[in-house]
Amino acid sequence: MENTKIYRIIAGMTSRVRQEVIPYLENYTGGRHTLTFRLYEVVSAHLEKGTGNLDRKDVWKKLYKSKDIKDVTLRKMCADLMNHMELALSALRLKESPMDRRLYYLNFLMDHEFDHDLVTKEISKSVRLFQSENNDQGPGYYERFRLEELDYGNNFRSGSAWKKSNIDRIDENLNAFFVLEKLRLALSIYSRQKYIQYEKELPFLEVIFQLIDSGNLDDYPLIRLYYYAVLTYQNEDGDQMYFNLKAGLNALPLQKGNDYVRELITIALSYCIGKINQNQSSFYREALDWYQMMIRASILVENEHLAATTYRNIVLIAIRLQEYDWAINFAEDYSVYLKSDIRESTMMLSLGQIAFNKEDYDQVIRYLMNVDYISLSYNLQSKLILAATYYELGEYDLLSNFLSTFSTYLRRKKSGLSSEKYDRHQRFINLLNQITKTPDWEHEKWQDLLHQLQSDHEVVSYSWLVEKIEAKQ
Repeated sequence: MENTKIYRIIAGMTSRVRQEVIPYLENYTGGRHTLTFRLYEVVSAHLEKGTGNLDRKDVWKKLYKSKDIKDVTLRKMCADLMNHMELALSALRLKESPMDRRLYYLNFLMDHEFDHDLVTKEISKSVRLFQSENNDQGPGYYERFRLEELDYGNNFRSGSAWKKSNIDRIDENLNAFFVLEKLRLALSIYSRQKYIQYEKELPFLEVIFQLIDSGNLDDYPLIRLYYYAVLTYQNEDGDQMYFNLKAGLNALPLQKGNDYVRELITIALSYCIGKINQNQSSFYREALDWYQMMIRASILVENEHLAATTYRNIVLIAIRLQEYDWAINFAEDYSVYLKSDIRESTMMLSLGQIAFNKEDYDQVIRYLMNVDYISLSYNLQSKLILAATYYELGEYDLLSNFLSTFSTYLRRKKSGLSSEKYDRHQRFINLLNQITKTPDWEHEKWQDLLHQLQSDHEVVSYSWLVEKIEAKQ
């Protein structure tokens, strides 16, 4: 069943959404007694258990206890459920978005030529609803444009379109929508250019910059913030643009569900990470401040999940700033948002790294013993921490055997590693072997080791190795 569209759709839904969609699905399928709805229940129950594959024959047996499987019938049932699911999810989306609901409602009134005065009152009601409920969801420039457009169309029917009407407001909101989306598109392009070769001309961008600089869009603060965000990529004064963006974001109310603010914070974070990669250590604090802001505003977790890479980055940045207690609390509290198959290992690996930096080496070993080496990356990180831990504990015989095993493991996994990554890890093993076998009084050898390391930075755990060698000087 895993290769069917309906299975992938249901699998992509969170447990909460699977429950919320049920009333709509009951309505569209004809009720819980129907085979189509029962198919939904079978797939959902399997996904909630989270174990094994779902065989088509097992699904059929749950629906038809005594009949032989008919692939054509099952495919038809999957297609029917997919059609009902599309309707149900659309209805659920409308329930969650009052403005979308009102726009569809107003379009219906207009299309069916309801009374002009009635439509006018409903449009006014929608404007009030927009002003009271839309502020925490984003700018709503497009929705404002649509409301003004509907108002114009309604007035045209009554003959009042020969007056000036609301054309100025239509134009202002359409311009604001166009400018904002152009800036967002520019950000998408520039962010991709950091990782891939991608060239794309953006007509009107310079005109947009001039328009913003002129002050004509000062009534739209979000546009100014996206302007700063774009200039962090384009402008030589990237740092100044970043701090302008930061000041503007700090002045905005942070509400869960505001995708625009979350997008801007992500851009600010990306800028900080880029600076960290350029060894500008002051940006560690900047990055953690953004993550902590997202936590306070409940916008870090999306759809009940947190990416393991984000979780690990937050822990590593907190370690770098020596905020160990905060890092431990975060690692424990937010592990529940990780995918279930990597949750325990990701948390234990992170707690192990925190313990290592706190010099609680016995605790490091206890944590890393609970890491299920589900990926090559996790395995390599754990082995690096364990090797350093054995060294710190003075367990040199154990370390020697461990490094030999580590080297064998690397050779066995070489096909799954880039040549650079393989070489960096082998250099770590070779250097640590030399460090453990060099007597303290051999000062010239220690000097040679330091020179060897400083002449080639392409080695993992570089800073730690330098620290250990310099301690012998």
